[in-house]
Amino acid sequence: MQATLTICIPAYEDAGAVERALACILKQTWQDWECLIGDDSVSDAVQQTVQGFSDKRIRYFRHSPRKGVPANWNHLLSLATGKYVTLLHQDDFYINANLLETIVQKFEQGGASICVCAYSTWKKGNCISQHNTNKAYVDNFLAEFPHKSLVLNGIGHPSVIFLKNAFAPIAFDPNLTFFLDTDWYARLWKAAGTPVYVPEAEVGIEIEREFQLSVSCTSKLTSTLNELHGALRKWHATTSQIGCSVGYFFTSYMRFAESKWKFLISCMKTLSSAQRGYFLLAIIKILFCRLGRRGFYKTLPLLRKVYRKIFRHK
Repeated sequence: MQATLTICIPAYEDAGAVERALACILKQTWQDWECLIGDDSVSDAVQQTVQGFSDKRIRYFRHSPRKGVPANWNHLLSLATGKYVTLLHQDDFYINANLLETIVQKFEQGGASICVCAYSTWKKGNCISQHNTNKAYVDNFLAEFPHKSLVLNGIGHPSVIFLKNAFAPIAFDPNLTFFLDTDWYARLWKAAGTPVYVPEAEVGIEIEREFQLSVSCTSKLTSTLNELHGALRKWHATTSQIGCSVGYFFTSYMRFAESKWKFLISCMKTLSSAQRGYFLLAIIKILFCRLGRRGFYKTLPLLRKVYRKIFRHK
């Protein structure tokens, strides 16, 4: 018999996270689900953990050789038989015991092809921030794509996305690594329309955990920047969109660069003169929003230096 909901968990080496994810699913008030686990691990740790859950609704797939990201994700989505489908990253978990029930009710009420939950950010077992007012990000996502929302992900991990099975064939782009999520969201939004935001349903998203893509992203900024330009070409971005997008990328990731000036120059080398103007405007806009008027005025000497770097560097 078809389950109402399919939960797909792509796993890699983190047995403790997988155990937590399964435990939170089993505690849900809505129990008409199937859970598919695609294991790309080299070790047997995840497999042994899953075997400890004697529940026929949990289906385990061991990949040898490993499929990698996003092939593992896409494979699980292709196997989903539920009326509704979600992808739960191994290091994410459901905060509310009635989360699945709330989501299913939203779908059954009609009018929703995709639902988006709120989320909270966790680090080493502690909640460090909550994001339960993200409706504006959801509603404005396409209007700000790709110049802003391709880089600045205000939606959260794919774990916050629930969709009708009819849209599960919209796969993650195998040519992307660091912008997988937002590229997928844009194609979902275009196909299904703007999702219904469900702030009372909350997903916990843990950061800085081993094996996460975000850790790789911050350690390989040049590769990430090259991928960004590839994604912008894919979406036929305009001059202004390219400049703004790289500006948002620079301000978001400069804290991870060994040298901010070298990172600035690396970003500029990928831009034309016209694109650099929009690059600077994006930086100014972000600084003003973050620092306020007084704080922004204090950065003007630095901005003059940035201006000279941008327009005099060859």
